[in-house]
Amino acid sequence: MLVNFKVQNFKNFKDELVFKLEQVKNYEFNTDAIKDGIVKTALIYGENGSGKSNLGLAILDISLNLTDKEKNKQYFSRPFINLLCDGNAKFYYKFRFSSSYIVYQYEKDTPQHLVKEEVIINDKRIIFYDHQKHIGEVFLKGAETLNTDIKDKNSSFVKYIRSNAVLTENDENDVFNQFIYFVDNMLFFPSLDIKHHELDQERITQRILE
Repeated sequence: MLVNFKVQNFKNFKDELVFKLEQVKNYEFNTDAIKDGIVKTALIYGENGSGKSNLGLAILDISLNLTDKEKNKQYFSRPFINLLCDGNAKFYYKFRFSSSYIVYQYEKDTPQHLVKEEVIINDKRIIFYDHQKHIGEVFLKGAETLNTDIKDKNSSFVKYIRSNAVLTENDENDVFNQFIYFVDNMLFFPSLDIKHHELDQERITQRILE
């Protein structure tokens, strides 16, 4: 599950915004909102234009990198970089699966163009890629012989590993696979009249009712 998220220089988030879900205090009034010490159900409220939808888009940005699901990419890019900054948009995700932690952090200058990527499992860097220099490294068992010079500037190195490596069964790769599975199932629906994912709206409504 996602336990910590940070974003900077994205849309209205000029300064770093930190969104923590593992700092659970007194939730006796609703224990169903907590799972394994992590907030799994939460309400975010604020004035119109304060950034609630942009926070949802920021959290979902990871899916542009790692999944093949159809998305309304235009909605992510209006604009993408904060207008008061010159640098890249920066994203940081920290997940917990059982007792293991995995961090995925990256920089972008457009919704589809990655600048850097890094994956850390239990404080050990296992993936790094510089998309400007086309150099990187991977230390997952089964991916050691992969060609690290990927020419597609719009392609995530992490996604490339997922699609081209046959990873050996071990604890580290299991955490990596759980991370990929979790991200592949992330969805965001601010309203049913905006299609962030090209899914049948009638089917979505029926699933909610069920």
